[in-house]
Amino acid sequence: MNVAPKKAAPSPMLNSPLLVDWKRRNREPKTGGINFRASASQLDLLRQAALMEEISQQKVLERLVWPILEERYGTGSAE
Repeated sequence: MNVAPKKAAPSPMLNSPLLVDWKRRNREPKTGGINFRASASQLDLLRQAALMEEISQQKVLERLVWPILEERYGTGSAE
């Protein structure tokens, strides 16, 4: 049986008002990279999320991590 993969519903996080601020700060010069450890099953989950959202694994993490960090801990030195 040939079944086409389901298109994922847009993440509610992508509609968050915090995303606008996050996108603005994302345009700032980058200061370096961050290592993010993951188990094999977590990496598989990240790969699947990226495929379903049709974006890179980096963008999946950025869109989930930065808005939550800003909501909980502030916006950092960008303000």
